[in-house]
Amino acid sequence: MSLVDWTPLALLALAVAAASSPGSPKARARAETAAPGRDDFDFLLGKRWRVRNTLLKERLAGSTETVEFEAVLEGGREIAGGWGNIDCFLATRDGEAFEGNSLRFFDPKTRRWTIHWVDSRNPVLRPQVEGTFENGVGTFLGEETFQGRKVKLRFLWKDIGPTSARWEQAYHDDEAGSWETNWIMEFELLGEDGDGVGARSTGDDAP
Repeated sequence: MSLVDWTPLALLALAVAAASSPGSPKARARAETAAPGRDDFDFLLGKRWRVRNTLLKERLAGSTETVEFEAVLEGGREIAGGWGNIDCFLATRDGEAFEGNSLRFFDPKTRRWTIHWVDSRNPVLRPQVEGTFENGVGTFLGEETFQGRKVKLRFLWKDIGPTSARWEQAYHDDEAGSWETNWIMEFELLGEDGDGVGARSTGDDAP
């Protein structure tokens, strides 16, 4: 099989495997190079999390009805010599396993992160969001297409502690002039990645 035959998710899995070796050149580069902000997402790495999801059923429609489901996040590994990381979000949709991956890359010159998303339903990298952490809150902004039009997109990472964290996604409602939160993830630590705790979620839906 040639590289062109590999799906994006399979290629990402290879990157994770290469980055996980403590003696690899990437791991050594990570240890030898320090930059403020580079460790912002270290709280996720190498851990497994139960994720309670609250998803707005209709976006930018004035709706307050939500759908709730659980998932498991395998907190991931460093890639790109420690300048990036990847995690694995596992859930179930319509009785079928769903897998999503976040890819994050840190620019030491700007001290800002870019974040991409890819999943098994649509294995194409989404447009990035970009941002940084200030006072313990990570704010990341970008755009995506919703119902045929471009909308402003915001990710927030907040309430980060040793065993919990919170992530929020919002679209900007231009008519209201405010952000509408459409997806909340509440993280609860299950254990170290590889402990065998947790399993693929049996939630009713997935984003």
